[in-house]
Order: sequence, then structure tokens, then C-alpha cells
Amino acid sequence: GGFDFIQRAAAALTNITSPSATNRVYSADRWGFTVGNIATPQFQQVDTAGAGYEAGITARYYARYKQLTNAAKIALTQTVLGRDTAPLRGRVVRFSCKMKYSVGANRDMRLGLLSNSGTLDAPTAAWITAFNADGTDPTFGASLALVTPALFEGTGATIVGNALTCPITTTWTRFSASFTVPTGARNIMPVIFSNNAFAALDDLLITECGLYDGPEIPDWIAQPAILELTRCEHFYCKTFPLATVPATGAGRNGAILWGVGVAGAVSNTWGLWRFRNRMNKAPTITLWNPTNANAQAFMLSATAGDCSATSAGNQTDESFQILTTPPATAVIGSVIAVHATADAEL
Repeated sequence: GGFDFIQRAAAALTNITSPSATNRVYSADRWGFTVGNIATPQFQQVDTAGAGYEAGITARYYARYKQLTNAAKIALTQTVLGRDTAPLRGRVVRFSCKMKYSVGANRDMRLGLLSNSGTLDAPTAAWITAFNADGTDPTFGASLALVTPALFEGTGATIVGNALTCPITTTWTRFSASFTVPTGARNIMPVIFSNNAFAALDDLLITECGLYDGPEIPDWIAQPAILELTRCEHFYCKTFPLATVPATGAGRNGAILWGVGVAGAVSNTWGLWRFRNRMNKAPTITLWNPTNANAQAFMLSATAGDCSATSAGNQTDESFQILTTPPATAVIGSVIAVHATADAEL
């Protein structure tokens, strides 16, 4: 996609939370990010509707990944669900994106397609085991292998080994390559990684990413926002307003609310959140107090206060329950509030 939604992060240039040298962390929805040196990588969603028209792209948004301090190689990937990979086995697909940089010097990125021959919809968490030296591709995790590209495009692009080398400049350039999906692939993973380390303050700008059935070179077309959001919420959703980064003390707007049915500090008083869209699987739930810096639900009343116990239970791909023990001052009808995030990423 075009980096339209960033449910976990702020749009402004911000440090990426808990970066990893082996596992995927998320800033933009669906885009797993990994960095060879975890010293302060940053992410920004740039809105051209506010920042102004950019020659060479039609997308409203683009992503900026920046290495703030130490030099490091970076990698980005998405995992395609097994049910969407299966019809593509043995077929030719094309992975395409536009890239440039705004700080640094001319450098090479690598564009490829990984095949997961291991567990369906569960590619290894440590998807990169070593970033390796400049000019050498990363060592990918168990059951992950690059598929050799065939047809390609992009100014100065060349096939080297099992990926397309893309020399990025300060001008938006579309790079793409075609790949034959292995018949044994459980999942495929479009991947972009740096061929050499970014120096401090260097950045990568990227947008208009697409994975297409067939070898042709299609023009990127923005999807309706509601469709793009629905696809994102299949893997991650939240009760917070879209522009609010999940956090404790963020206020009650959007929070799950329910009334206490029994007075006093009675355990297992419960609420329910039904997801707007069915998720990829039963998600991991994180709960956030809308008022105080903890994971307890909060009682809204004249004698407001935190619950003494709060937990998620009975998760399915459609909903989950919140079990609480309200304060002793609770009366029938006292309102309980809590925020939640639901993560069903692969």
C-alpha cells in the first residue's frame, strides 16, 4: 500500500518503539521493520496533502525511515497470508515500489521476495539472523529463502544473486521485479533491505508498494481508505481514535464502556469488545487505563478509581471479554472504561 495507516505510531518523525535486529516491529501498519543496529531508528508518515505535491508519485502518503545515530542496515517486509499465497503458487507475481532518499548519498537498496516453506502463517520470528557486511545479503531465518527475480525495471537496476539491486537517488524511481512463486511456499514475503549501512541521519523514503498477479508492470492505484483500513484491521486494531498512539492516560474517547451489574468489589464484572472486522486469528490483547498509568480498567463515577483486577479473556477472531474487579465503591450502573489494542500479525 501507500502507508496510509500507522495505528501504532505518531505521524511525526519519531523513534521506533523497541527496535530489533532480528524480529519485526511495526510502525506503519503491516510493514515489519528490522534494523542491524538498534540505536534510535526513526519513522515518519509524510502527508503530501499538507507538505505539498511531490513530483514522481501519486500517493498521498509516503514513509520515511531514518537511522538517527549509529550506522546500520535496515529491512522491511510484509507477510502474505497462506490463503492468499496458495492461489499464486507456481505463478509469476510482480513486486513494485517507489523509493528515494532525502538525506545521505546515493546508495543501493535490494528488492526481493521471500518464500516461507515452514509453518503456515507462522514464519520464524527471528526472520533475520544476521545482517552481514556491506554488499552481502542478510542471513534469513529458518525456512525463509529469496526467490530469484526475472523481469525487472528501474533506472540503473540490476539482478545480483537472488534480489534486485536498486540504486536510489533524490528522485522518486519505481523499481520492480517478477518472481515465480515456489510451489512449496506456505507464505510469500515481499522484502526490501539495504545493501550497505545507512550512516547516521541517512534515510529511505518509500511508497506506492504493490504485489501483483502476473509479470506485467501495472500503475499503482490508491485503494479506497475504508478498504485499506479494513485490511489493516484484519491484523491490528485499537479502540483509540486513529490519530492517537496507544498509551495509558489518553482519555476515554473510543474506550470500551459498560455498566456494573452488582454493587461493590465483585470479581469478574465484565465488558465486551466486538472488533469492527474479523481478525486474522484470535489476537493478543493489551489493555490501557484511559486515566492512569497502568493496565487497569477505570471506574467513572463520583468515587472514580482504578479496578483492582483487569484481564482479557475468551479471545476469538471476532471479540473478547474484559474481566474486572471494580472498586468497593461501585454501585449498580457505575461505568467502567478501558482501552484495548488487538494484535493478530503473522
